[in-house]
Amino acid sequence: SYYYSRYLYYSSLVIKDHWNYVHREQSKGRINKRQQIYMAEYSDPIELEKHLAIKPPDARIPEKYWYQRYRYFSKFDDGIKLDIESWYSVTPEKIAINIAERCKCNIIIDAMCGAGGNTIAFA
Repeated sequence: SYYYSRYLYYSSLVIKDHWNYVHREQSKGRINKRQQIYMAEYSDPIELEKHLAIKPPDARIPEKYWYQRYRYFSKFDDGIKLDIESWYSVTPEKIAINIAERCKCNIIIDAMCGAGGNTIAFA
């Protein structure tokens, strides 16, 4: 019990130091504001509830992947279909676009093409 309380105390100090560092560096302009991820991107609670109300069509699809479907493909509702394995392995669209920009050339072979996230970005 004593050691656990000490652990919690020191953990809280580490977390406090981290947030002090982040706030200090952001105020100096050294840390860019990162895009909000997952459900934090919904500042309006009503929009968040509407987003969470849509459940995965297959129980084998983890909700944490389902709720990020528009990060994987911005046009997900335009007919994108993924099998169960693809939910775990698809590259999010913004990352795939960044990779495609760095790998510009005339011919590209995507040998590891799974769900096609990188291949679509290469096109």
